[in-house]
Amino acid sequence: MDGIVIVLIGAGVAIVGAIVGGGNGASTGFHVGYLLASFFYAPIMLCGWDGQTLGKRFADVRVIRMDHTPVGFWRAILRETVVKFLQGATSIGFILGALWPLWNRLHRAWWDYASGTRVIEV
Repeated sequence: MDGIVIVLIGAGVAIVGAIVGGGNGASTGFHVGYLLASFFYAPIMLCGWDGQTLGKRFADVRVIRMDHTPVGFWRAILRETVVKFLQGATSIGFILGALWPLWNRLHRAWWDYASGTRVIEV
């Protein structure tokens, strides 16, 4: 669900880009909007919506720090940066990181370890 939101944000910026700069503006607008939304959507939502994005709210989970306090913007940025790095660097790294919670006692992914967070059921 969060991926759909990010694409919709990119599409919205593309429309603005098309209005302002024509076809090239649409392409550039989509890429810029998608890139910015990829990095900032989750941190903004995690901070402003009690540790949840739309997808996490749908799944009835939220992200918290290990001491059960709210995540905070910079910690959420670190968490998303690790996710995006693993996605971009290697698919197998991202897949292993995403599957890691299945056999981890606290159900923490690699990006949770890097940012000192965990996902809990609401």
